[in-house]
Amino acid sequence: MLLAATFVVVSCASSPPGGGPPTRSTPAPVDAQLVAWDYDVTVDAALDLDVRATFRGPITGADRLRVDDAATSFVDRVELEEAPGAWRKIALDDAALVAACTNRCTVRYHFRLRDAAKAIADLDVAVAAGGAIFAPPSTWLVRPAQVPAGRYRFHIAAAPPVRFATGVRGAGSKETYEAPASSLEEAAFAAFGALRIGHVADPAIERAIAPELALSDEVVTSWLRAEVGAIAGYFGRPPDGHAMLFVAPGKTAETGGKTLGSGGASMVIRVGTKVTDRTLPEDWVVAHELIHVAFPDVERRYTWFAEGLATYVEPIARSHSGLVTAEKVWADMIDGLPQGLPGSREGGLDGEHDWGRVYWGGALYFLLADIRIRQQTSNTRGLRDALRSVVATGANVETMWPLARVLETGDRATGTKVMRELYDELGPRRAQIDLAALFTRLGMRKENGVVRFDDSAPLAAIRDAILPRHGSPAR
Repeated sequence: MLLAATFVVVSCASSPPGGGPPTRSTPAPVDAQLVAWDYDVTVDAALDLDVRATFRGPITGADRLRVDDAATSFVDRVELEEAPGAWRKIALDDAALVAACTNRCTVRYHFRLRDAAKAIADLDVAVAAGGAIFAPPSTWLVRPAQVPAGRYRFHIAAAPPVRFATGVRGAGSKETYEAPASSLEEAAFAAFGALRIGHVADPAIERAIAPELALSDEVVTSWLRAEVGAIAGYFGRPPDGHAMLFVAPGKTAETGGKTLGSGGASMVIRVGTKVTDRTLPEDWVVAHELIHVAFPDVERRYTWFAEGLATYVEPIARSHSGLVTAEKVWADMIDGLPQGLPGSREGGLDGEHDWGRVYWGGALYFLLADIRIRQQTSNTRGLRDALRSVVATGANVETMWPLARVLETGDRATGTKVMRELYDELGPRRAQIDLAALFTRLGMRKENGVVRFDDSAPLAAIRDAILPRHGSPAR
């Protein structure tokens, strides 16, 4: 399995596992439901934007208007409405805003989206791919630097063949979207162009295909539906009640993906240049990203936990659904897990940035947790029970949880302390695992590229409970 092309955004914080900020689902003050920032966005045929923005509440002190830093130079013709129909040109940092916006004010501006996508070419900000432009709302919605307690709302007007799609949740009326203002900085992906938008799975998982993707809509939809089904089967429920899955051609041989989940779940999948109709069902990246969608976000220092979870669960969930064989999954783990072991000068997994340690070191944590939970429960419960208990709370990528809450929820479901104790072993400090001995106890070895199984091995029953062979049911 090649994981280098797959990314997930997690929130940055530095508190220890026992602390951390409140979850994003914490009830907000009463005025948090008010729309503080309201936008009308018109998309022209060239995929540039004309925006009219209304800000409620005072803009005070040294506040200014801003977009993502990399996109600032693409904001043109900013004007402030001083009286109905009377506009005056201003700069984004114009001091006149403080005087003019004591209660409510309106500005309008032009955003050169196509130029931004060409010059920046960064999926986090703006990039052109497959005849569409991908840019989250934080790129093109000008706003005060001081974030209010309320919400932001935007309405999109685009003439065919241009279409708009986003993971930000709809606000009831057509082409109108709304989320907490505090979520705008990491808002879900959005795309503009002659997109092919359609349904993937209930209740509201949709896909938007870039116009130049060579694969047919039927092939792509079938692929996405199978991957959603695999993850829903593993977790016991769909990854999210609402998600937008963007699919566009990539520039590298392997497929890559990225997930953003503030204000609504979304992912962009760049299909590898060597992928064909025949090989697409073998591609695992969508399942990897859907696991990120399904699970609550954790702090950036625990990226290994988020990526290790997706690395470990993805092939197992896909194997349970018949998309990949158990032999293939175990062969990849035998090859991959050694990359997760610490080097001579490396410590624990917390704060780790090395690719192998983040993905495969994290995956090793989850394999060991699965084994230990089954050992302590006479093989009646496993990691899936722990993870399902987290997902059952309704928390997903839109929600920030302290790692301690994830561990405690999982341990409570299995009646063990495995997840917390294993974190204490591998997270803050260095631990060297004898993988050769572990594989022997699991009863598997790889010879000439083929995995051989020993059903008399001490952990063979646990191995087959984690990942059944020959069509036997998962336990």
